Amino acid sequence: MRVARRFASLVGVAAVSLWTPWIVSASFGLPAWAPWLLSALGMGVLVLSARYHAQCLTSELAQPLRQLSQGMAQFALDKNASLPAPGPVATVEMEALFTEFRRSASRLRGTDAQVRTTMADSQRLRSELEKVLNQQDAVIAARTSELERKAMQLAAANTELEKMAAEDGLTGLSNRRAFDQFLDTAWRHSMRQGHPVALLLIDVDHFKSYNDTYGHPMGDSCLQRVALVLKEHARRSLDLVARYGGEEFVVVLPDTAAPHAIQLAHRISKAVRALQIPSEAGVNGVVTISVGVAALTPRRGIDADVLVEQADSALYRAKRGGRDSVESADAADGDALVEVDAA
Repeated sequence: MRVARRFASLVGVAAVSLWTPWIVSASFGLPAWAPWLLSALGMGVLVLSARYHAQCLTSELAQPLRQLSQGMAQFALDKNASLPAPGPVATVEMEALFTEFRRSASRLRGTDAQVRTTMADSQRLRSELEKVLNQQDAVIAARTSELERKAMQLAAANTELEKMAAEDGLTGLSNRRAFDQFLDTAWRHSMRQGHPVALLLIDVDHFKSYNDTYGHPMGDSCLQRVALVLKEHARRSLDLVARYGGEEFVVVLPDTAAPHAIQLAHRISKAVRALQIPSEAGVNGVVTISVGVAALTPRRGIDADVLVEQADSALYRAKRGGRDSVESADAADGDALVEVDAA
């Protein structure tokens, strides 16, 4: 409306400036050049008037635009800032712009509030999730620790079972099952290397009479003391000492020839005698042992049972000869070995 009024005012000024000189000249009889002069003066007035109205209109339009621009800049920095209102000189169009800006700002404020609420909810949910995850981690860590503890207990139990399966409960030596496995492994290894394997088969002399006289507890103690002597003398990492059964023991000596095995057997016999364990039925009144010694270099066609048989045969001769002695496989055993090999 304000623009229309100023335009109407300019039209009025233009009409007056263009027609008034001719009407005045005709009314007062002025010379012919007078209307043109007056028209030129009117045009100048019209131009000045148009410039004035243009400046006023520009000022009226620029002020609301500056207010709107400043308000938008302030709103961009702070969504809670007060929104600008159009001044009294604002046009209808500017009022519409201000109204649309305020409507958009209100929508943005609502959206911003929703975003802030969503972010707060997200942060809360994240904190709760982290709390739950931490609790789960603690539960998992506790369960893992418990499983590891149980796994260690199970491993220890398995180790103990394996030990029990391969160990004689009374003497702590390897049992018969462990001896059989070890002898088979040592035999095959010595066959590949071409080295001899020696075997000591040991029997505690008159042990049944000792048990009958002194009782089983004393008999157990006697076997334990003899076992300790065996372990002290056959202490190489390659050697194995085992309880063969009852009062019999066996010593496996890989990489050992017959002379060295016989020497070890005599040292063991002497050490058992030196224990001075009283025995009414024993030789010279003390516990003694009889030892059968055999040594073979494994080769094709011979198995480890031959070595055991030779040691057993030598032990039989030691016991038949009065006990408390060491006997080794003799020539007759060697002849039998040759015949087996030839077959």
